[in-house]
Amino acid sequence: MQVKNQNNEYLKNYQEKYSILNLEQKDAVDTIEGPVAVVAGPGTGKTQILTLRIANILQKQGGDFADNILALTFTNSGVYAMRDRLSDFVGTETAYKVGIFTFHSFAEEQIKSNPEIFNRFAFSRPITEIEKIQIIEEILNKSKWKYLQTFASDFYYTKIILSAINDLKSDAISPQDLETSILTLEKRILEQKGEEAFYKINRGKNKKGDIKKTVLEKIQKQKDKQKELVIIYQKYQDELEKRKLYDF
Repeated sequence: MQVKNQNNEYLKNYQEKYSILNLEQKDAVDTIEGPVAVVAGPGTGKTQILTLRIANILQKQGGDFADNILALTFTNSGVYAMRDRLSDFVGTETAYKVGIFTFHSFAEEQIKSNPEIFNRFAFSRPITEIEKIQIIEEILNKSKWKYLQTFASDFYYTKIILSAINDLKSDAISPQDLETSILTLEKRILEQKGEEAFYKINRGKNKKGDIKKTVLEKIQKQKDKQKELVIIYQKYQDELEKRKLYDF
């Protein structure tokens, strides 16, 4: 009898939250098969819609279906919020059977669960933010860098370098890919600047159509700077493997 009363309470909570949705939101919750895209700004109830949709699926499929559901979000706070709200609709036990992860924690879970597939990461662990900084600073400290150090500080560019590496990894660009892209750097800069990159009239030794000296200097500086980043990026990767660490 107590279990039945609890189920009625969960259903009441669900119906109460469902009733205040607009028609488009209700349509997203009611569509339990196939893709649904909810395009909305911050604080407009996307997490609530997603949680209600999961609850609706479980009400129709049963609690045993919970481990077939995967929900991914960007932040730990998003995970906690979804799990907490879902508990109100289906109960804590069922809510914890649903796979709710951040993208990174899901990737980590897959690595740990399938070591035979991810043998490169066997017995490894995710790197911490502090360790990232330590590794980059060690790399910077062991050599002199023309562009990625300043006169005042060897570590001025540490966070900028880490941000660049993070962006490169997000785009699946390896150190080798980055090195190859240097070959097309001049072309990309010239395309970006357009006609402004070239002399429009003869000027001293420079002929109409020649690349401006300032542009050539910028291209060379960008090439040299990117070459330094390639070296640091590769050294960073080598250190991760050496220390049995990985990042995303």
